[in-house]
Amino acid sequence: GNDEWLIVPLSHIFGSEELSVLSPAIAARAPQRYLSVNDDDAGRLAISDGEEVELRVGGNIHYLPVKIRHALPKGIAGLPVGLRDLPFVDLPAWGRIAKCNQDG
Repeated sequence: GNDEWLIVPLSHIFGSEELSVLSPAIAARAPQRYLSVNDDDAGRLAISDGEEVELRVGGNIHYLPVKIRHALPKGIAGLPVGLRDLPFVDLPAWGRIAKCNQDG
């Protein structure tokens, strides 16, 4: 259905530059965990760059800020791999993404 997304590890799409997170100098500046979608999908979810979403995947719920990445195909969401504070998720996997209702 429309509410199911294929969650993929970003390194599979963007190559080995993600491994630079392993360098200590770069790791200090490394991004926190996030979820990437393309701009069309972000529009469909009514979310903007940096906004938090609820990701349900593998029986768990994760709250992640969105980073819009134009290179992602429609219906695909990317999770960075190798980030220390992201719990292990067996990817690729089907998941659901929902805008967080933040009441203050």
